[in-house]
Amino acid sequence: MKKTHVFIIVILIIVIAMLCGCLNSEVPKRQAKQEIVVACGKDETRTIEGIMNDFTSQSSSTQVKLIELSNESRELYRAISSMLAGKEVQLDAMLIEDIWVNEFTKNGYLEPLDGMISFNGSEYHSCIADFARKDGKLYWYPMILDTGIMYYRDDMSDGSLDYRDLTEQNSISYAVQGTDGEEMLCCAMEFVNLTDSVEEGIKLYKKAIEGAAVSTNPVNGLLSGDAAYARAWARESSGITKGYAPASAKVSTRVLKKENNESYATARTYGFAANAASNKKDNIKELLNYLTDDSVQMRIIKDMGILPLRRADYENPLISYYSDYIEATYPLFETLKFRPNKANYTHLSRQAGTALSEYISGEGSLEDAAEAMTRLLDRQ
Repeated sequence: MKKTHVFIIVILIIVIAMLCGCLNSEVPKRQAKQEIVVACGKDETRTIEGIMNDFTSQSSSTQVKLIELSNESRELYRAISSMLAGKEVQLDAMLIEDIWVNEFTKNGYLEPLDGMISFNGSEYHSCIADFARKDGKLYWYPMILDTGIMYYRDDMSDGSLDYRDLTEQNSISYAVQGTDGEEMLCCAMEFVNLTDSVEEGIKLYKKAIEGAAVSTNPVNGLLSGDAAYARAWARESSGITKGYAPASAKVSTRVLKKENNESYATARTYGFAANAASNKKDNIKELLNYLTDDSVQMRIIKDMGILPLRRADYENPLISYYSDYIEATYPLFETLKFRPNKANYTHLSRQAGTALSEYISGEGSLEDAAEAMTRLLDRQ
């Protein structure tokens, strides 16, 4: 090969290398995703984790780290409030109960969401819309609606009995939540709603606890056959329908309603909130808009076995296939009984829970329990 040819080849190699270098320098380097930390209770994790993973895989800028906390309401409250009160940012966003929004907002823990998402309160139950806003600003976006319902073994009963019926007979076994804490209060509130009297409701609740075959884990009592009926949360239906129940346990549901078709079920809502101390607002906004997409909302309803939040969703033909009680709840939607929206709810609920536990155990009086519950519920 002639020297001229060799020289030309060398020059071409150098030119090509220089061009490749220039092209590579013009290709922007992919930036690392910004991580945001989101906290929720154990019950939500089963569904939310998959949704968060799908979001992370689709997003070019945001990665979600999900923190699973306690499933018990008061323990979850203590964990999240401690994180929010800390000087260092331990979480960016969270799923929290409706009853905490007022207090957390008052303490300056929550970031307004108005610039991140639109919210039409008229699409929701008025109580849900009231929980979401404070002083005209949106601080919480509702995502999960749960209510108390009655499960029954249709191989052991016809499902025709309600709270009052169960406490007045001795032939059918039943389970009801009777342990201390917010779960107990929510159940006791239903007896108050049923009787339209704080004192009569508490008396009936105590009678129910004393006659119950199971009072610590109603669903387990139902599935084991120790109870023919069990009051539990709607979300627990997903555990039953996904094969956790033995084949012999044929479980059906009935909504908690009075003879006038008014609901006496306690309703509670979980929603998305952002930490005011977080500096990752754009990432939080991206996640919030993903979570509130209609397809994601339907996925949450289906996978968790919960109720739709918006009135219009009950008219979706797919909804009735998810569970029987969704269709049965729609006519009762406006009469669902939400817990009071108070900044001092946690304080008052602890007082009511203590007084109620003492009354049930025989260490306290009916009068003290009724007085504490009246302060909490603002009713007679």
